[in-house]
Amino acid sequence: MMPPKGIRTQFIEKKKAMDAMNTKIGMINQENTSPGGNSSQQSVQKSRKRIRVQKSEELSTPQTNMPKRRKLNADQKVELTINSSTTENEGLDFGVEGLYPAKNGQLLNKRYKIDEMLGVGGFATVHMAMDKKTKTNVALKIVRCGQWYNDVSDQEIEFMRTARDASDAESDSHSSSGSKYIVSLLDSFRIKGACGIHVVMVTEMLGPNLYSVLVESNQNVLSFHRIQRFSQNILQGLHFLHSKCGIMHLDLKPDNIMVRVDPENMDLNNPKCSASVKIGDFGTSDYITENVRRTVQTCNYRAPEAFLKAKITPAVDIWSFGCTLYEMATRQLLFKCNDSENCSRVFHMNCISSSLGPIRKSLFKKDMENEFILEMVFGEKKVLTRTPGSTNFIRPEELKKRRPKEDQHAQACSQFLRELMKIDPKKRLTAEQALKHFF
Repeated sequence: MMPPKGIRTQFIEKKKAMDAMNTKIGMINQENTSPGGNSSQQSVQKSRKRIRVQKSEELSTPQTNMPKRRKLNADQKVELTINSSTTENEGLDFGVEGLYPAKNGQLLNKRYKIDEMLGVGGFATVHMAMDKKTKTNVALKIVRCGQWYNDVSDQEIEFMRTARDASDAESDSHSSSGSKYIVSLLDSFRIKGACGIHVVMVTEMLGPNLYSVLVESNQNVLSFHRIQRFSQNILQGLHFLHSKCGIMHLDLKPDNIMVRVDPENMDLNNPKCSASVKIGDFGTSDYITENVRRTVQTCNYRAPEAFLKAKITPAVDIWSFGCTLYEMATRQLLFKCNDSENCSRVFHMNCISSSLGPIRKSLFKKDMENEFILEMVFGEKKVLTRTPGSTNFIRPEELKKRRPKEDQHAQACSQFLRELMKIDPKKRLTAEQALKHFF
């Protein structure tokens, strides 16, 4: 049974507040820690500090000095490495933060032996573990304790089970499935900790997320060939979710896209490297049949209708994919974010209109449940127009500045982005249509 919608909304607001609080605490601790301070504490502070693709004040200025992509032949290999800080258990206050104090070598549910912690976030810790039954490595996502966390985790598990059931049905019919581009849920259970009950999700073991590859790795400049392959994987996954599962992801971004690389050839720039991506993290997902009016999507990847709290459809996932594609091609955010919620709506909608064209008030008015937001953003204006001097970053000329000597690919990518990021959600390509695009 699905938890009440009110609980989901309350959780999302609480999670946003908690993430903001953690960021502030990390900044204060960083200022108060001397160079010779506690190393484990410093490593945790680094793990909480999200490295942005580009500083917000730099987003209005085109960047032309991207690192050069290495030219390799098929026989040369450079192993993919992620240059991120390691999180240490000793630096975390499990009692206060609601995290489960898992230890290496510990056996959970009489089956999963923990090997090491892979990461920690605002929602859970993730560990690599050995499944004693199948003798394979798996990932354990141990969620913080608390009723809100438990309820949202239960709903995430439901969405992943829906995807798993749809995948099984497609396997029986021998049809080509996009389910292989969705992170697979293998098992779930609950454990008791000092502060309460923790939900544990067991998924297949994958590589780093796409954000880490683009920002923190030694292979952060992807070839257009690799970008095209990853884009195809993401779109196949979205098409499966939308058409076979009836699910909208609602938080698609590089952080929630996992990279799978062939262990025999971990060089993404090598033509023979077999790599793919999978969509994960369904914590804020919902069914297409639901009348979703809550705040969805991370700000940088949020569609215009989501900012206005108009009707939410699968088209918002396509918008997020467009933002992600731009980030893969340029290693820059297409839109920066403003922390203040109300200011963010006005600011972000003006950024969108400046980059992609006029936004008409009448386009969203019929889909609004609360016209106050519409009036707050538009005021007396009927149309939000381009700000003088602003730059349309998805124009071919702008993409060519970021991808010199790749004019043909930049031209195709620009055209594709324009089709993905139509202001009118009804005019955006669907995932199925996007898969047929020549890019």
